[in-house]
Amino acid sequence: MKLEKIHKRKDFLNIQQNGNKVLMENFILYGLMYDKSYDSRLPRIGFTASKKIGNAVKRNKAKRRMRVLTQKFLKPLAKKNTDYVIIAKNKLNTSLWADLEKEMLQSIKSLHKIINLDGEKKFEK
Repeated sequence: MKLEKIHKRKDFLNIQQNGNKVLMENFILYGLMYDKSYDSRLPRIGFTASKKIGNAVKRNKAKRRMRVLTQKFLKPLAKKNTDYVIIAKNKLNTSLWADLEKEMLQSIKSLHKIINLDGEKKFEK
């Protein structure tokens, strides 16, 4: 399944305010599922690496690592009508790749459990 990108700041803020989150050691994963009656659309993904990560080179490296992780794990597991945002933490660039893979898979599964159980956190557009 193809993932669309989130570009607008208001979409990022909406997902962070109204969505569910899973805290991991290297990143934070947010997810917001829209109402099933809403037109079925592809899942969207957004990446954030703030200046707390470091200079532009370090932020870009963090975003590259997050993009590869999402292509490998989130793309096949993503649900329709769902938006995802991944926020990098300081340790992301120095962590072992195997640890990042394990964390990403675990966070996606945890987030999907939360979204399915928590029917009130869905956002109607």
